[in-house]
Amino acid sequence: MLLCSSESLLHNTYSAAEIGLRFSKKTTKNSMFEASIGYKRVFSGYEPEFNYSFVGDSAHNYKTKGNFDRNLFVASINSQQKQKDGWYFSEELTYEAGSHDHSLVFSLQLNKNW
Repeated sequence: MLLCSSESLLHNTYSAAEIGLRFSKKTTKNSMFEASIGYKRVFSGYEPEFNYSFVGDSAHNYKTKGNFDRNLFVASINSQQKQKDGWYFSEELTYEAGSHDHSLVFSLQLNKNW
C-alpha cells in the first residue's frame, strides 16, 4: 500500500509567547553558564494537517491532523566558551513539557564574531 501526498511541502507556522527567569554566571574569563525556566503559550497554529490518498485511489482523500499541547513548561541550560580569534563554542539542552507532549533537544554551535 503506497501513500501519495497531495501536498508537496509540509510546514507548520505558529505564534507563541514565553515568560520566565534566566540565571547567568560568568564562570571564567572566557566562559559563561546560563539556566532558564519558564512558561510557553502557543496562541495559533501548531496543528499541522496532512492530506493524502492511496496510489491508484485518487478519488478518496484522507486527512490526518496533529493535536499538540498549547501550555508548556520550558527549562534549558547552556554554556559558552570563547575560543581564539572571535570564535565561540556553545552547547544547549532544552526541555519542553506539556500534559502529553515532551521534547528534549541538545544542540552544539560554533560561531564566529567579528
